[in-house]
Amino acid sequence: MKKNLVKIDNPILKLSQINGYYYNYLVPDGQKEVGVVAQEVEKVLPEIVRTDSKGYKSLDYSKLTPLLIEAIKEQQKQIEEMKKEIEELKKK
Repeated sequence: MKKNLVKIDNPILKLSQINGYYYNYLVPDGQKEVGVVAQEVEKVLPEIVRTDSKGYKSLDYSKLTPLLIEAIKEQQKQIEEMKKEIEELKKK
């Protein structure tokens, strides 16, 4: 069971502070990867970033999903409001 549920505030603002990157790991033949920088995410969502015993940071990408869901819902609400405004303007 879950308790202390708190809705995610300002999901779009939080996402706007995280950048996506293409990168290569510093190993021979490091393949091209895609992801985010844990240090950037840590500033916005420190609860999803982990630091191992050697100081390397990583994040649990699955924990970004709730933020993405809320951002999409917020954007959809904005789209619906804009559609209504456009329809009202067309009637004038």
